[in-house]
Amino acid sequence: MSDILSVLIGEHSLWDGKGWIKAQDLRGTAQWISQQCSPKTAVISALKNQGHFCALLTAAVVSDIYLIFTSNPQVSNLRNCYGRVDLITDDHKETNQFGYDRLLIVDKFQKPIYDPLGSIPEPTQPLFTAYTSGSTGTSKAFPKTWATIIAESDIINQNLQLGEHASHLISTVPPCHMFGFSYGLFGPLRWGMSLDTRRPVFPKDLAATIASSPGPAWVVTTPSHLTAYVRSQISFEGLAGFVCSAAQLPLALAQEVKKRFGKPIIETYGCTEAGAIAWRNPTADEPWQCYQGIDLIVDGKASVQAQHLPPNGHVLDDEIELLDNGYFRIIGRSSEQVKIAGKRACLSDLNQRLCSLPGVVDGTFHRLDTSFTSRGDHLIAFVVSIEPDRETLIRGLRSLMDPVFLPKPLILVPQLPRTESGKLTKADLDAMLHFHNTQKK
Repeated sequence: MSDILSVLIGEHSLWDGKGWIKAQDLRGTAQWISQQCSPKTAVISALKNQGHFCALLTAAVVSDIYLIFTSNPQVSNLRNCYGRVDLITDDHKETNQFGYDRLLIVDKFQKPIYDPLGSIPEPTQPLFTAYTSGSTGTSKAFPKTWATIIAESDIINQNLQLGEHASHLISTVPPCHMFGFSYGLFGPLRWGMSLDTRRPVFPKDLAATIASSPGPAWVVTTPSHLTAYVRSQISFEGLAGFVCSAAQLPLALAQEVKKRFGKPIIETYGCTEAGAIAWRNPTADEPWQCYQGIDLIVDGKASVQAQHLPPNGHVLDDEIELLDNGYFRIIGRSSEQVKIAGKRACLSDLNQRLCSLPGVVDGTFHRLDTSFTSRGDHLIAFVVSIEPDRETLIRGLRSLMDPVFLPKPLILVPQLPRTESGKLTKADLDAMLHFHNTQKK
């Protein structure tokens, strides 16, 4: 029986900038990982090489290990669930600062020890467990089966058909994030596209990666990365277009990306729980269009349903306005709604207004809880700005929003603690506020 690599990897599937990676090298690396990891161990990936990650995914299929997708490096909660937690990386500079039971380093592709490696998974076999980002509170776990990820991948392909426009794809998003996995690794391989093993982040690295690709390339990325690309003076020769998700893409940024690079940009919508849900053209503030095969139902709360999901579907945290023919608009995330002095606002909308101010490089509003204040619900803001004058920034905000939503205080910081996928977690923002308060004393 053929193994998972034989199903996904062909002679021209993985490109490293110089040549094609052979499936047997991935198979040998998967066998090596299987031998190195103890049974019944939770394994978290910090792998940067997409080929190494393919080997890890294969090892998880044939080994008695638990592959965990999480953006939270803390291990205490995972240890309570799994007992032992290991980190696997291909970065020799990685340190075991969070106290993993073992730090496993993959430094090169390994030759196969035996062949074949094993069979393809059963449809109901869990391949990995994906944790939500924790951007709104505590992370939640959702097992993903072979049948689920196959169905989701096929739905994306039937609707977007990225391979019809370019046959190569580069991802800047970690594959342990569901967007990075579905659009930036598993999907392209199943669709017959070639995938770059490199995962560039900085504009000059992305330009070099595109230039050394075997053909025009789609780039799977996030709004925070797009912001850096627009501000750079670097051109991307060979770019086919962008696929963007992981956070709301502001209309002004989408239009600037289109003007700067002259290539299509597709924004996608989904969540860890339900996977891929919809897409849209973000340059015209168009409504979202559900993928064919996905249904949205609004009955008090919005839920997403599909044949590959549980019978009751998944309830969404977002408030949805249904339109005709499978179209919808996102009103805002339920957890982002704030009410101050009888007035309501959405944090994502406030964030867009904040980041529209001249000189603001990055910024976010943050709602305080009772551990930080006894004044009731009010907002603070963390801002990365070229303009270091708080009063100037506050005056700018005053012209953009009701005064009750002005941050108290506005805190200037050198950078925000974004994850590799560009998200901000409540825990990290709380920690930043605690640090700020400590420094004031």
